[in-house]
Amino acid sequence: MQHQHSSSPSVVKLKFDNVSIHGRDNEIDALLSAVQRVDTLEGPEIFFVNGPSGCGKTTIAQMLQEETGEGERGNNNGDNSRYFISGNFDRITNRPYSAFVDALSDLCEQIAECQDVEKVRSNLNTALGDEDAILRDALPRVERIIGQEMERSGPLYNENFAFDRLKISCRALLRSVMRTGKTIVIFIDDLHWADLESWELMKNLASDSELKRLLLIGAYRDDAISPVASQNISALSETCRFQNIHLGDFDEHQLNGLVASVLKTGQERTKSLTNTIHTKSAGNPHFTLQFMKAAEKRQLI
Repeated sequence: MQHQHSSSPSVVKLKFDNVSIHGRDNEIDALLSAVQRVDTLEGPEIFFVNGPSGCGKTTIAQMLQEETGEGERGNNNGDNSRYFISGNFDRITNRPYSAFVDALSDLCEQIAECQDVEKVRSNLNTALGDEDAILRDALPRVERIIGQEMERSGPLYNENFAFDRLKISCRALLRSVMRTGKTIVIFIDDLHWADLESWELMKNLASDSELKRLLLIGAYRDDAISPVASQNISALSETCRFQNIHLGDFDEHQLNGLVASVLKTGQERTKSLTNTIHTKSAGNPHFTLQFMKAAEKRQLI
């Protein structure tokens, strides 16, 4: 099927935009409902999204950020009611809590640039007092909020008591932010690579009844999850309000809607093309868009 805009760069852009919105309305609505619940102090809540690679787990989280009206880093000037932060695990980085450190570092940067910074600093100093060394070691960017500390003998992060103190310090940071009336949405991607310490931290946060404005969204590949991770997911499901939804590949009808949207035409006109694409991509949204991008470059569509 020859398409009159096959060489237009806007078609390429549409391919990537539409994967985050097409065919996932129910899942996005469920996430929006979860945000609304924690906004009204019904948290903490955990919402996991699982499925194969390329099915859109990450993009629906990105869509959630857009739907809830949160700006990019530096744009939260105190008017927004939420902080949306994110981090991801990978199998190469063998660093405990790496995704959470990235997400909470992002939170510190956002707070440092908005009107909440003085309130959060005061709340955090009250909560931790002089016992903030663990938080500083684990999360250096917190000094953007509380300032640099006086010189001390050395880091405490690797000592035996560090994990317990770290849990307390992380909760103190989140509580200090929530006491300004703000919700915190944490998106953690690639949970199938999470370390054991991070699973323990998640359970610790989920069991904290004071974190009523916390929504923790996690995404993982269901074909890569380990038995230990499965056990931790089961344990989390008993800790707080919990949802775990599966994103599968598109059937031919769903895929046809995506193809028609990308090509800006009616679904009746794309059925034959969709049948061909479905044979190649098995209904995977990412593979579908990659296939269409390659076909567009070769002026086949």
